[in-house]
Amino acid sequence: MKTVVLILDYTMMDIRSQMNSMIYLNIMSYSVLSGCGNCSMPNLKEIEEMEPILQALPHDKRPYNIFFTNSLYKKCMPQYQEDIENPYNFSSFKWIEKKRKKTIDIEVMANSIICCCNLIERLLTFDVQLENLNFIIYILHKTATNQARFIKRYLKIGNMFYHGEDVAKLESEDLHIQITADKTDSISQFAVLHATAALIQLSNYDLCFFNYPVEELIEDISILPDLLHRYMEGLEEYSSKELSNIGLHIAEIYKKSEFHTDACRKALHKIGKELCHRTKSTGEIQRRKDIEETASPSTTASCLNLLSQLAYMFSSKSSYEASQMIYQNLLVLWDKESRIFKLNSGNKQRFNLKDLSSIVAALFSYSKILQEPDLRNELYRQIVEFSETTLVRSCLFNGQCYPILQQNKMKLHDSQECDSPWAPVFNKVFEYKLSKKKYYCDADVFRADYVLPACALLLNCINN
Repeated sequence: MKTVVLILDYTMMDIRSQMNSMIYLNIMSYSVLSGCGNCSMPNLKEIEEMEPILQALPHDKRPYNIFFTNSLYKKCMPQYQEDIENPYNFSSFKWIEKKRKKTIDIEVMANSIICCCNLIERLLTFDVQLENLNFIIYILHKTATNQARFIKRYLKIGNMFYHGEDVAKLESEDLHIQITADKTDSISQFAVLHATAALIQLSNYDLCFFNYPVEELIEDISILPDLLHRYMEGLEEYSSKELSNIGLHIAEIYKKSEFHTDACRKALHKIGKELCHRTKSTGEIQRRKDIEETASPSTTASCLNLLSQLAYMFSSKSSYEASQMIYQNLLVLWDKESRIFKLNSGNKQRFNLKDLSSIVAALFSYSKILQEPDLRNELYRQIVEFSETTLVRSCLFNGQCYPILQQNKMKLHDSQECDSPWAPVFNKVFEYKLSKKKYYCDADVFRADYVLPACALLLNCINN
């Protein structure tokens, strides 16, 4: 169990840098290197693609024992199988098989693709100091495209996407994925199409190794109008949590792709109108239509995020007014002394990564529609303080013990201590005791269904 005393000294630039570094390490450690899924060795074509990239690196700094992670298991233990003696050896970063659950969650896969694409865009457009930048971009690209192909081949029936189970008993057995055809959900469907839109946007960059045919991606996203029609017909029956999350995916599809923009715009207006109707004058949001039960702080934040984006993108007056009321309601939970949003009235506050990312993303989106500089600066200060308290200093993120595919480690805050066998990834939850200003967080099973959606949400908000 780790405990850290709070000291505040961060700027918005520091917060963005820290979050980008943590998310990069999380995605590289899990989506690319963990081996927690179905993996493959490079074929001849892929070896030829990599050769000029590797040849440009000094001989002793070339990654080797390279493999591709084509699918991802939902739960696994983020401990290395061995000590890392050479940071360029892919195999050294594989995780142990203990507590591994071979469920392949479609939303986890989609968010992995989204994160890989967003990281590539960041690496291409910002001055990021990586020793082997071109190789990192290549391996993130291969991870995203291979995982997209895996979804299409093994997890799609008709125009619907489903969770799966890897039922092969031995690693040497042929791949055998059993579809759980009775288990699907609305959010996952739109997450997959969000991932497709992210790949389409990536195709606009001049990447010589981008080998997912754009025509195929356009065909993949062609099911979007039918999907929108199917889900928008019964829109009132969905919970506010489902509506806000579906809307956030549609908003990203709208921004990233030039295809089916009219259908996306109409769907966003319908969702926004429904959420505005569910917003009370107090800023509280009904969990469902015609049900007075109030939505959780996390769902409230997701609604604020979406409505703020709609106000910004479409100059929607109703979304703007609803956003103002919702933020004022969230503000009641803000504790200036501890610099957190208190989710309960007790001394012990418990946060999971999904909730934190929803709140941080909502604050970033809301800041874009504030016109008064003083109010915007005050909100920036709140974002910095809350992010620093909960994401940077909480030990929610395992520290980095070993460099990953380069000679030096990433620059992280000193409070992010590392325990040698653990990979640098996010944990699911931490506790914070207000009276002692101390955190309690134990590294445990990696929950990709909590971590990957949070990473995708944070990447979208902190870099836009």
